[in-house]
Amino acid sequence: MIGKKQVDLLHVLSLFLCLFFSGCFGPPPTGDYYNSPITNSSNTPKAKNRTFNASYDKVWSAVISASSNIDWETEYIDKASGVIKFKTSYLITDFVSLESVRIYKYPREIDVKYGNSKPFLRKFTYHNNSLTGNVKFTKQNLVIRLKKLSPSKTKVAIKFTIEGAAFWSGNINPVSNGLFESDLLDAVSAQI
Repeated sequence: MIGKKQVDLLHVLSLFLCLFFSGCFGPPPTGDYYNSPITNSSNTPKAKNRTFNASYDKVWSAVISASSNIDWETEYIDKASGVIKFKTSYLITDFVSLESVRIYKYPREIDVKYGNSKPFLRKFTYHNNSLTGNVKFTKQNLVIRLKKLSPSKTKVAIKFTIEGAAFWSGNINPVSNGLFESDLLDAVSAQI
């Protein structure tokens, strides 16, 4: 049988683990958010656009196919103008599965109670300022533009913005490091 002291100890341990995994113990160590874009083998920042040696129609189909795999709802698609705009979304951490979840309305406090966007920010962004609190969620926008350069060349440009995050002290101004865009462009390339 479990005694009162053992139950109290379990509560304290549970609270400690929740606080530890939610990042509530203050700012991350220096270096977690280094202001440096991801680079490729030639040591240059990853491109956020690419020109494909293929027709506009073929590249359009490849972009539609590749973007269907990113789990992001579209808001506007216009082949004639070459624009695919995705819905403004908020990336939060589900407190049950601890997986990132994309939602399309401003999160309620309960939605982000256990949120932690640090892994996302570490992987896909860079910025100048240091983080001084726990980033609970990020607001994101994505627009893909295609431009026909010739009958056999098409340019794809991706604009991925992180407009802000919430519940920290200070402003980190996250900027995409190009990894998300480069991965999406690689997926388009694989479809051509």
